[in-house]
Amino acid sequence: MINNHIAVEVMNLYADLIRSTTDAILRTALTSDARPINSDVIAVYRLSVEFTGASGWYHKDAKLSVKYDHETTSISFEKEIFK
Repeated sequence: MINNHIAVEVMNLYADLIRSTTDAILRTALTSDARPINSDVIAVYRLSVEFTGASGWYHKDAKLSVKYDHETTSISFEKEIFK
């Protein structure tokens, strides 16, 4: 069940990265650190997309942190986009 939620969040993050451009996508890379980072962050996914356009080659990176709240026993997601 949690994997489905993570997959949806990763795809939404990917959509956020490519939504603001009409340039061609050259490559997409997804890496994960799917082990507990600390007691609050249980997994981290990094997404990198390379583009080419009129101004040349560039890339955008993003990070999705999966967090566990011990008090409410719930999962939350934190997205960061690096430009």
